[in-house]
Amino acid sequence: MKKEFHPAASVAEYLSKCVKATLCVLPLLLLLTVNSASASVKSAPLQRGHATAQDFAVAGLEAQIAHRGLVKTHNSGKKSFPVTITSGGYREVIPSRPTRILCLSASSTQMLYAIGALPQVVGVDKYSIYPKSAPRTSFTGYETSAEDYLPLHPDLVILAFNENSMVAQLNALHIPVLVMPAASNIHSAYIQLLQLGAATGHVKQAKKEVVKLNSSLTHIALRVANRAKGLTYFIELSPSPLYTATSDTFIGSVFSLFKMKDIADAAGHGSNYPQLNSSYLLKSNPDMVVLADTVCCGQSPALFAKRPGYSVLRAVRTHNVYGVNDSAASEWGPHTLVEFANYLSGVLLRKYKSMRPHVFSVRHKAASHGGESGFSTTKRNN
Repeated sequence: MKKEFHPAASVAEYLSKCVKATLCVLPLLLLLTVNSASASVKSAPLQRGHATAQDFAVAGLEAQIAHRGLVKTHNSGKKSFPVTITSGGYREVIPSRPTRILCLSASSTQMLYAIGALPQVVGVDKYSIYPKSAPRTSFTGYETSAEDYLPLHPDLVILAFNENSMVAQLNALHIPVLVMPAASNIHSAYIQLLQLGAATGHVKQAKKEVVKLNSSLTHIALRVANRAKGLTYFIELSPSPLYTATSDTFIGSVFSLFKMKDIADAAGHGSNYPQLNSSYLLKSNPDMVVLADTVCCGQSPALFAKRPGYSVLRAVRTHNVYGVNDSAASEWGPHTLVEFANYLSGVLLRKYKSMRPHVFSVRHKAASHGGESGFSTTKRNN
């Protein structure tokens, strides 16, 4: 599959020195890369309650966006354009409502659809499989020349990351471009929805989508309640080398909805996508394992259980190893977030109705081989 996760705080790059990693994780790519300006917002559902409380929560997000300069309108009247969007370390002025958008990010494609902007889209990357009605192209986001995009005559290009200095190339052609990096948590996804709403002229629809998405995730979390509180988990992004994600990622924030604990948190050492070794995983002995490398690397619960020493893992012994589509860890659009949260809640309700969580007391010292730059191989782009 692919992944997007991009240039301001920390840039993750492809694993290029390990053949196995390249073969297995090449479709994963830059899931993490640069923390966007919204990365510092803590993950958690918005304030619950009636519409007024939800509206207030959205207003709070808008205030944060305005305070940080993530969205800035230039007119005091009713006009929405021009508007300046700051994302992924770049600031872009969008002079007028775009009508020919080229979106090279699967997560952003989901967001554009959710806010009603899909009719303005003339092309999406080949990884944007949702919605089915999106005008897919053969583009990947790794094109070396911006001129490849000119036949579509885009008046706005949305990228997941700045590969091959594409931002500079598009600027030279006077084509507005937005870099929408990997959301660091659910709130970051909310902020991107609001930014795309402002960038495309769908401000009201974006606000409604944030409320709708938050309501859906809150409802899913309430179904599970405290049944999974304290249970530990491990997310596998590639098997060799063994890469994972901490709770400070958008996929980790979905697990946090259910009050679960990520065994990788103590091994991050500044990276949200650390590399671990098998001994660390065996020591941590998680209650649940989720394999988000079933597409890129052909992994499965059966293959996982057959790895040397893994048969003793609690998750293996209790049959709590699950394989999911790589998009669960590489896309943070509304559709994927709700789909994965629903899947996870179903697993938790079916498996853990009466199971008591195990005490998380492993001493995490130098048990990981984590790189400081983090996991840069996360599924291509989203």
